[in-house]
Amino acid sequence: MTDIGTDTGLMPAHSQHLTGRRVIGIDLSMTSTGIAVIANGVIATHTITSKPDAGTLRSFLARSEKIAEQIDKAVIFDRTDLVVIEGMAFGAKSSSLDKIHAHWWLVVKYISEFVDQEPVVITSGQRCKYATGKGNAPKDKVLAAVIKRYAQVDVKGNDEADAVIFAAMGARHLWMPVEESLPLLNLEAMDAVRWEV
Repeated sequence: MTDIGTDTGLMPAHSQHLTGRRVIGIDLSMTSTGIAVIANGVIATHTITSKPDAGTLRSFLARSEKIAEQIDKAVIFDRTDLVVIEGMAFGAKSSSLDKIHAHWWLVVKYISEFVDQEPVVITSGQRCKYATGKGNAPKDKVLAAVIKRYAQVDVKGNDEADAVIFAAMGARHLWMPVEESLPLLNLEAMDAVRWEV
């Protein structure tokens, strides 16, 4: 079944229906961006990949813009109640860290032009704590927790797992949680997020 972007985002065509509440979770990357859309209690996931640019400033800017456009095409930003995105990894080590941070800002600017509010920024520690109860949990522990807790979702890798957590946190903030229950320790992650932007 093909996933298509409509009012409900990345959902199979046979289950398309309108809803007034949509949340998008984004695990942004220049190589593999994980996306999760929650609409009407249904979670759908998608990954957007990108090949390296030519190394020039113009090719980088074009690549960043194309990634933003591909995300928008998949989820339709202007029909969304809340967008949740992972914050920049300030402790990351990379020779391309300037581009990674620039890409984050360029995509956030793109999103802000299509949604009537800024995206909510969640740290990796808050993501880990919501998923596992531990703010320093490794990515594979988060993936395992997502696969177990959201068994109805076809999660393909760490990027989509992270995006599911971002979207789930956003959904809970909008009083439409997708989990039947969560340990109080996990829920502490919600209190650390700046929801009002």
